Amino acid sequence: MIAIAVGVILVIVIVIDVSCYFMSGCGITMCICVKLCDRQPATDDTADDKQTNNRNNDVEAPPTQQPTAPPDDG
Repeated sequence: MIAIAVGVILVIVIVIDVSCYFMSGCGITMCICVKLCDRQPATDDTADDKQTNNRNNDVEAPPTQQPTAPPDDG
């Protein structure tokens, strides 16, 4: 019973690590590829471009006017 639980946890960890490897180039799988297979770590040039585009597309909304109370005739 314990062996099954350990096996399931191990499979979940491996699936998460492989998904991190393919999505963002990190994790134990990436370390193994860099150290053993002499693979270069992936550079994330697209993330810098996305941040630049987001900064250029951010447009500030005009300030909204606060409702004013009518003058007190008292």
